[in-house]
Amino acid sequence: MMIRSVAVLACLITAAVMGYFIRDINRRFPNPSVCEQYTKDSPAMLDGLEITPLSTHIYSYDEYRERYPDSLDAGEHAKDWKVIVYKLAFRNTTEKELRFEADSFLAVAQNSGFHNGVSQENRKKNQTIQPGEVQEIELSCTVTEILIGKKWFQKLEEETYTLVYWWYPVQKELVFTNE
Repeated sequence: MMIRSVAVLACLITAAVMGYFIRDINRRFPNPSVCEQYTKDSPAMLDGLEITPLSTHIYSYDEYRERYPDSLDAGEHAKDWKVIVYKLAFRNTTEKELRFEADSFLAVAQNSGFHNGVSQENRKKNQTIQPGEVQEIELSCTVTEILIGKKWFQKLEEETYTLVYWWYPVQKELVFTNE
């Protein structure tokens, strides 16, 4: 009986301490209150790179493999996948060579809640952009019915797609139009 009382008391104390820390963290770091959106007409600036969202295109897996034959082959089970390809323009506005990494972006679909990491189409880890140079870069991500549900999978073409590149304290995202 005594051991049970001590265990219950220890659990209550632990829960109280955890509750305090969760409340404290949420108070110190609230959700972003502002979401800055950048479009084709108003590009984003990130450390000297002007980033312009150009377009998105949604491919069936077969269409994607036909257009990008050097991409990784996911095998027979990928037939029900769709691939979203994001086209961006990067302009180096500095006097020094800059590097771009696709890992910095998270693909998000506004209505369905879909989000996924992206990879660069030419499969380079780092892309070097010279001073004054403009490069068009394509990023892609896969989406499946299992990931977002049948209802949203059938409505992919109607979605608004963004690439989020900054989460806190201000969320910054590139907004795309569908081709």
